[in-house]
Amino acid sequence: MLSKEIESNTIIDSPSVKESDDAFVLPIKLALDPMKHLIVISFKGSDEYEMLEPQLFDDKINGKGIRVLRYRRDKKVDVYWQPGVNVDPATLSLGDGIGDFEETEFIKSIFEISSQQVYVEVSFVDKQKRIVNILIDEQPTSKKRMSFLAPVGNDIKFPKQFFLAYMLDFDFLLKRVTVLDVSIGDKKLNPSNFPLLRNYKQVYFSRYSGRSAIATLNSSLKNLIIIESKPSESIEVEGTNVEFDSSGKISRLFIKENQITYEIYFCSGFPNLLNINETEVNKGEWIFNIDRAKITGGSYSLTRKGKNVDFKLDVSQSWKPLDLPLSFRVFTWINSFFRDWPSTYIWESTVDLENMTIAGSWKRKIK
Repeated sequence: MLSKEIESNTIIDSPSVKESDDAFVLPIKLALDPMKHLIVISFKGSDEYEMLEPQLFDDKINGKGIRVLRYRRDKKVDVYWQPGVNVDPATLSLGDGIGDFEETEFIKSIFEISSQQVYVEVSFVDKQKRIVNILIDEQPTSKKRMSFLAPVGNDIKFPKQFFLAYMLDFDFLLKRVTVLDVSIGDKKLNPSNFPLLRNYKQVYFSRYSGRSAIATLNSSLKNLIIIESKPSESIEVEGTNVEFDSSGKISRLFIKENQITYEIYFCSGFPNLLNINETEVNKGEWIFNIDRAKITGGSYSLTRKGKNVDFKLDVSQSWKPLDLPLSFRVFTWINSFFRDWPSTYIWESTVDLENMTIAGSWKRKIK
């Protein structure tokens, strides 16, 4: 049965496709998880909470409004969101799992990040009947912002996806010009300080992004992507552009959204699973770029056994920041998980070519 039709020349999860057909079978799904703004506030001295993370959405996938993640000391993460925001727990990979999980009307819902200023007023009642208040007011500054890969996948034990959150227009809140007031019930939370100076000024360990570029690979992938026509130079499949080389292999997958390009480049091409034989192991290298910056990469392997193909996508390359100030580059060297966490992920799966299905999952490698 056809689970979802995309175009006249593309289908997903169709057992009617046979190896003799002019079809290309791809076991990789690139997708976006749009987010307009993001702020992460770290705290010190709280016996309950480590961080609060307000997020702003305005897109067709996640809806419109604010979601707040509340990171607890027990490594659970509470999730609260406004009506109008789409939240699917099946796609959330958060710490040691989800704690509170509630849609609620927000008392205040202002979230603004401009080129020079940050202003946030968020307030809602949590499951424990306490009012959560977040007030951030950073006065206009002329600092030049940077780009940063958020280590969102570092603390996830059982990942449901490979999630890359590349923070564009990224920076820290300057202490001298910022009002930062956060409370839960009658308890005021004290924001942590960042150990490094930013342009010779003290900052909070509260970081934000005015443009969040977020992509996922094989998020809960259960269906193969099947292109029914013979490979041409390029084709669009389920919102992803697919380009082929002269030998008929896929050279790259990419999505362009809001002037940002998300790209997987296969150094020697990615073969059609229908063309793989049992006499050799197909291997290759791949690179993941966001906004023309290399984020990570690794290798893949394809091994056929009868009607099944074992497929592994190994993330083996660390992130190497290019435009960070020297002190921040040193900081990510000392705290190496900021760079190395992507290389702890691997996708392992088995493709059934007879029924055109895939069974697989992301795993964390022991390091």
